[in-house]
Amino acid sequence: MLSNSRGVNNLIKAFNSSNNIKPSYISSFKREVLGYKGLSSLVKEALEASLILRLYNTKLKSISNNLIIKLSINIKSRKKGRLKGKGNNT
Repeated sequence: MLSNSRGVNNLIKAFNSSNNIKPSYISSFKREVLGYKGLSSLVKEALEASLILRLYNTKLKSISNNLIIKLSINIKSRKKGRLKGKGNNT
């Protein structure tokens, strides 16, 4: 039955978690949910597209957070250098 499918459970986990979507969720989703005969192809495409968009959104957030952290460290290290007289004034 569809409601007991591991793919559906992984899909629910993926949408309930804010930053923890794994590629295995998508492969499991494709294998088990999209192979289910009771869903129309349009519903299958919409479900797959929404999960993939969520995955990309999560990756983009991770990339932007890493950039913010790197910029913050760079700014802090430049400020320390200026306070010690080691930085240039550009």
